[in-house]
Amino acid sequence: MVDDSDAPMVRTSQFTSPLLPKNPPSIPRSSGRMSSTFPKRQKILAYTLITIIASSYMYPWVSVGTQIDYYNYRFGPDFFVYLNTAFYLPGLPVSSLQLLWDEQYDLRYGISRLFPFRMMFSLVSMAVTMFAFPNANRDFLLLLTALLGIFTWTAHGTLTPMAGLFPRRAVGFLQFGFQLPNAFALLGVMVLGMYGACDTDIPKVYTLDKRVVFYGISGTLALIGVVCTARLSCMRITREAQGQYQKDLADDSARSSGSLGSEEDQEEEDEDDDVESGRKPLLRGMGNGGFGSPSKLRRSATIVDQNPVLATVRLHRYVLFATIFSSIFSGSFFSKVPSVNGPGAGLGQILYFTRLFSDLLGRIFTFLPRKFLTVTHLTIICILRLLLLVIFFLYVLGLTPKNDVFITALVGVCAFQSGYNAVLVYELAGAKVADEFEGSNTASSVATKALNMSFQYACFAACLCNVLGV
Repeated sequence: MVDDSDAPMVRTSQFTSPLLPKNPPSIPRSSGRMSSTFPKRQKILAYTLITIIASSYMYPWVSVGTQIDYYNYRFGPDFFVYLNTAFYLPGLPVSSLQLLWDEQYDLRYGISRLFPFRMMFSLVSMAVTMFAFPNANRDFLLLLTALLGIFTWTAHGTLTPMAGLFPRRAVGFLQFGFQLPNAFALLGVMVLGMYGACDTDIPKVYTLDKRVVFYGISGTLALIGVVCTARLSCMRITREAQGQYQKDLADDSARSSGSLGSEEDQEEEDEDDDVESGRKPLLRGMGNGGFGSPSKLRRSATIVDQNPVLATVRLHRYVLFATIFSSIFSGSFFSKVPSVNGPGAGLGQILYFTRLFSDLLGRIFTFLPRKFLTVTHLTIICILRLLLLVIFFLYVLGLTPKNDVFITALVGVCAFQSGYNAVLVYELAGAKVADEFEGSNTASSVATKALNMSFQYACFAACLCNVLGV
């Protein structure tokens, strides 16, 4: 799943804040990645650690989803809808707070300290949460799931920018790490025999001992992620990447503070640079007459106009919103899909794994040649996906004939499209922004953050619809 081609790749990190002015031409801008070369063995170790860490915080939620039939039996089909809502709902506030505060604290205390702290705190908290899952009652399960969502989104918002500091290949390993839990979860339920049970057999199949082992593996994997985080943080390849990021962050703050010249001089230089290069003007900074605290430095920069960038990726954001909304909204109702074999036939678990592996297949297909693919094509695919969403809920409501093969195939097609669109929309947006704004890091940062927030808005909207649809 690693691609070394020259195809445009959107950086998953957002290290250049949209609140900071763009760089004057006299000061070269670093790419934010490592400049020196390292032994191949050290790079492979770093990529492997990134993969394991990504899997360690994604696996717990995947493992919870595999127990859909057990929760359906114990608490009713509506419970899985609430469970999904509890997990995805914290994503928007967590991402918003990270967007607001992370760079400020990275500048003040250093990313070399805060990266391992955020990751280790999140992973240890996830481990404790998973160890409490087996004996939890209904309300406590919802609380634990909400906490799991908070820690998962915190870890995700920490590791993803960190991986962006490494060479481009690291992003491929990161994406691979997101998908590995699918195979681990399937292997776990197969080995423990936690599958294919009708209602009368569920108490025998989903025993307490099995659930303790299954969720214990999730917690243990999270603790393994702690060890891998510690190892990754002390590697020289990581320290150099973090040092380059810290330097760029300090340089941006220095420019926004007015230390490189007065506000008028800076604006005139920026305007001249725009005219000469033909780039669209983006952002300006306001001088404050000197250095101050990191928070003051951040507040001293002001946004003049992000609209050119946001207009460029407007359609991409709509496509991503519709794609993620459809995926989460439909996935929350797998427990309510009727089966020709009646309630408790194990169809929910089949649909869950079908979605996981079809999404993975869609992501793999993005590596195939696609010379003429544009965001317009993705929009057409997305419209078809919304039509299939309507068909899915007509089936759930019992307004269409029942057929387990049909509904499984429908879920597979929808998940394939979701995985395909979710990857390509970032790539196409990055390519378009890079083309229109001459590779500006500031423009790329604004675009990526806008897409990420569209993702979280989609999750939030799907959660609201979940509650209304129960």
